[in-house]
Amino acid sequence: MGDIAFWLPGLNGVGANYTFVANTAQISINDIDGTANITGELQNTLNPDQRWFINMQLVNKRNWTEWHALGRSYKDDLAIAGTNYINWSYYELAPTSQLTGSGLLAGSLLQITHAPSTYYYGFQIGVAANNRNTAYGMSGWIYYIGNVNGDSVSGHGDFYAENTCCPEQLIIRQWLATDCAGNTTVHTQQIHVVGSGPIAQTAPIVNGMEMEVYYTSSDRFNVNIQTNRTTNVTVEFYTNSGQFLGSQTKYLNQPNIPCKIEIDGQLLENGMYLFRAYDGSQSVTKRALKIR
Repeated sequence: MGDIAFWLPGLNGVGANYTFVANTAQISINDIDGTANITGELQNTLNPDQRWFINMQLVNKRNWTEWHALGRSYKDDLAIAGTNYINWSYYELAPTSQLTGSGLLAGSLLQITHAPSTYYYGFQIGVAANNRNTAYGMSGWIYYIGNVNGDSVSGHGDFYAENTCCPEQLIIRQWLATDCAGNTTVHTQQIHVVGSGPIAQTAPIVNGMEMEVYYTSSDRFNVNIQTNRTTNVTVEFYTNSGQFLGSQTKYLNQPNIPCKIEIDGQLLENGMYLFRAYDGSQSVTKRALKIR
């Protein structure tokens, strides 16, 4: 997603500036219902072991005409937007959004909500919308409340995203079919858009680690993972709200050869789950849907 940052001041001694761990950031956009979802793993710029899983839901997408008709405006602190704001998309941040601590912040949780609460400014996406430069990007302001390492905290923060070429997106579409006997099947299409255009999910490894996760008819999540070296890889899995469910560690003794890890999902409810794989120097995060 290009250069992305989260600013979270006032966390009782924890650094305020965060960027995404390489290759974990995803924006899932649904143009049918006007929603978008931002996920990934953040790391502190001064201490990479201070991390957060981010899950932000954007809702009620509007164009400028619709947004302005509600008496709302746009952010342009540096006077760089020009007339680009007319072509931006505007969203509201759903109150179900949150940051779940990992690494040295494991056990911490922040609920994040839209700022200002009047929605006068929105989460804006488009050319120069990141409120920092003229690149294609997005920005939004948030309030947070929760706990960090056992201490109660509250405050405000900023989210920025930019891409100097064009928007990088993961567009996910799903179809659910049910026959007369009640049997169901789900088909999921994922379109990964980067600066050079759409690419397949089987693109070459960028950061040395790649993972694919899908749910099977035998009530298991299949995790196919490969790295560019021999190493121990740990796979952690979480609910979509960030609750830790367990982990498995496996030694990958063949570089660039997929290895399968199975995770029992019989007792899990239908829904989206988060999977994070890491080997000490690199990591990757994916989501997978259980529906039976």
